Amino acid sequence: MDTGSITAEMANEARAMAQYALRAGIAVPAWALEVVSRGDTPGEEGAAAARSDLLRAHAELSKLVSPFTPDLVVLFELESKVTGFLRALGRTRLERSFMLTAIGSVLLFIGLSLSPYLKNPQHADIFNAVGLPLLVNELFFISAAAVGASFSGLFQIDRELSLGTFLPKNQSSYWVQLILGIVAGLLLSTILDIYSKPGADEGRVNLTQSTLALLGGFSSSVVQRIVQRLIEALEAILKGSAEQDLLVRDQENKQRLEESLAKERMRSTLMLVDMQRRLAGGERPEALQGLMGEASPAVLSNDPFSPLGGSPGTSPAEPPNPPELTPCPRCASRSSGPTAIGRPATRPRW
Repeated sequence: MDTGSITAEMANEARAMAQYALRAGIAVPAWALEVVSRGDTPGEEGAAAARSDLLRAHAELSKLVSPFTPDLVVLFELESKVTGFLRALGRTRLERSFMLTAIGSVLLFIGLSLSPYLKNPQHADIFNAVGLPLLVNELFFISAAAVGASFSGLFQIDRELSLGTFLPKNQSSYWVQLILGIVAGLLLSTILDIYSKPGADEGRVNLTQSTLALLGGFSSSVVQRIVQRLIEALEAILKGSAEQDLLVRDQENKQRLEESLAKERMRSTLMLVDMQRRLAGGERPEALQGLMGEASPAVLSNDPFSPLGGSPGTSPAEPPNPPELTPCPRCASRSSGPTAIGRPATRPRW
C-alpha cells in the first residue's frame, strides 16, 4: 500500500468521523474541519505538511468518537445508504443477515412442530429410530438450536453496535459461533444423555430434547465444558491404574528402606553390647580402641555383623570367669551342706 492510498483512506475516515460527530452533537475543533474540508489531494507544495495536519485531525476525531472506531464509523456511513425494508432489519449487513436467519429458524421450527412424528419420543432416539421420523426429529432439534444460536448472535451484535465495540474485521467469527451453536444444540439433545437435573423446590426439573437443543444453541460454551469434563473424567480413569502402580512401588521402596535402617540400628546395638561385655570382662580400653578401627568398616558395610576382634559369622567370645569366692570360717560353720563351702561363685551381674 503506497502513501497515496493511505492518505486517501485516512481522509475518508476523517470525513466520516467528522460527519458522525457533528450529527451526534459533539463539538469538533475548527482546524480539524478545515483540514478535512481540504480533501485528500493536496498540491505538490506542502504535501508533507498537509499529510501531517490530516494525521493530527484524524487522531483528534478518533478521540472524539471513541469508543467507536474509524472503520466502524465508515461502515455506518456506507450502511446509511440502505433504505426501505432492509434498513428496518438492522443497521449493518451482518445484523440483517442474522435477523433473516433467526426468522427462517423460527419458521422452520414452527413448521416441523406440526409433524406427527414429534409426538412419539421413540422417534427421537437416534440409536433405535430410523427413516423419515428420525430425520424430522433431527431437523426439529437443528431448528431449535438455530433459534437459540441466532438469538444469541443477534443479542451480541446489537449490544456491540450500540456500545461501539463492534469490530468489522471480526464479522466472520459471528457466523462461526452460529454454526458452533447449532452443532452444540444437536449434540446436547441427541448424543449427550442429559434430560433432567435436580430442582430446588421439586424433586426433578424435566428438560426435553428440544429445550436442550435451544440451550445448546444459545450457549455453545456450556456443551464445550460438558464435553471437556467427560474427557477429563476419562483421562482420570486411564491415569488411575498407572498412578496406583507408582504408589505401590513407592510403598515397597519405603518399606525396604525402613527394613535397611532397622538392620543398621541392630548392628550398632550389637556392637555396643559387645563393647560393654568386653569392658565388663576386664579388657583394657586401649585394646578396644584398636578394635573400634577394625569394626568401623564392618558397620558401614552390608556384611553380617561380626564381633569385635572375631571373624565374621562367629559368636561373641564368652567373658573370662571371675575368681571363685571362698567364704570365711564363721560363715562356713553356719552352712548346713557341704556344697556351701566349695560351691562355685556365680558370675557377678555387670
